[in-house]
Amino acid sequence: MFNEVDSSSVQFLGGITEHPVGVATELQGLHLKLGATENRPFAYKKPNCTEDHIRCWEGITPDIVAEFAREMNFTYEYVEPMDGEYGYLDRETDQWNGMIGDMIEGKTDMITMDLSVSFERKTHIDFSVAFMDSGISLVIKGESSKSNSFFFLSPFELVVWFMITAGFVVMSLIQNLFNKMSPYGEYGQRVHAMQTCKCGRCAIRRRAKIEQNIKLRDHRNVECMIALAADERRDEMSFYNALFLNAAGFVGHGAESMPKSLLDGSFY
Repeated sequence: MFNEVDSSSVQFLGGITEHPVGVATELQGLHLKLGATENRPFAYKKPNCTEDHIRCWEGITPDIVAEFAREMNFTYEYVEPMDGEYGYLDRETDQWNGMIGDMIEGKTDMITMDLSVSFERKTHIDFSVAFMDSGISLVIKGESSKSNSFFFLSPFELVVWFMITAGFVVMSLIQNLFNKMSPYGEYGQRVHAMQTCKCGRCAIRRRAKIEQNIKLRDHRNVECMIALAADERRDEMSFYNALFLNAAGFVGHGAESMPKSLLDGSFY
């Protein structure tokens, strides 16, 4: 059985606490006109039904109403709106249509359907306690129970990772090549020093190489030009240094050794 409610704690439409005049305080013995429209699975009529009007309706809400009627001893009938709508407010005419319009006009006593609650509707009609909550949810694939040591590769396909790795290698080769071509690189500084050094030792070496038609490859023995520079091999943009430089840039970290050539630095 249903528990009785203290009416003093009930707030009616308009914020009043006194029971509205002309409204029944109990349903026993009453015959109610209930607004309904077809919407599976909440309420729908049996096809080609020849039974009693009430028995032709099936669904969630007709079952709830039938249980209420049995417990509270009242009779009822279903009244469908002419337009088959739930009900919305026409801004131009300020009139409601559908089941809400029928109830406001007095054609029905209440609506027994899955009528969603909105602020606009609550300003014109009262709602009972909700019998169902609905919402929108996203379903995503859960994590696998097996641990994957290469989970960090999951953002990209294998082909993309292959192209990224190939790009690292190609860019490192290009930077290393430009470093050798640039006079600001360690290799270029030594070649430039050997070709421009004015000391006698360098002049003899250059003359011997020219006479023997030997390319200026033996540049690491040139020591007479101080600007040849300190022999800091860590500043040399070798292939391995260029590879590390590109990898550090990819993960957002700077490297200690930076390209000295403007063209080389533009590739970085």
